[in-house]
Amino acid sequence: MKSITRKRIILIAIAIIGALSASCSRNRGLLSELKTNQNTWTSKKVTHYRYTFFIGAMSPSDTVVIEVNDGVRTSLTSTTGTVRTPERFDRYDTMDKIFQTAADTINGSPEVELKYNPVFGYPTEIFASYHHATDSTVHYYISHFEVLK
Repeated sequence: MKSITRKRIILIAIAIIGALSASCSRNRGLLSELKTNQNTWTSKKVTHYRYTFFIGAMSPSDTVVIEVNDGVRTSLTSTTGTVRTPERFDRYDTMDKIFQTAADTINGSPEVELKYNPVFGYPTEIFASYHHATDSTVHYYISHFEVLK
């Protein structure tokens, strides 16, 4: 009986190590892809731009239009009226911060999906599933990107 239990423990340990190894390998690949796209973004030298940002989770979703000039948010407007909590968007109000959000998501979530703009490299969609949390999924969408003069 003891040898069966010991074998079971060893098999479970091997399965856990394999899953963690696969997850770490996947995360390294996602981080490498993120870095490549961030380099594309940086190479474009865009300093004045506008985009629509949507955050969706079990908490209230919001869609805002954000304008950035020289790395600073200059405008935050709601697409549906008043922005209830503008500070909610402080972490997403420049492309540099969106890249950081993507990196944090890769490092903190067991299930991550990312999509990128093929021309500018910025993330267009960040999806994360957190199995340990009540509010278990979050989506970020970046759309209607526009370079301003």
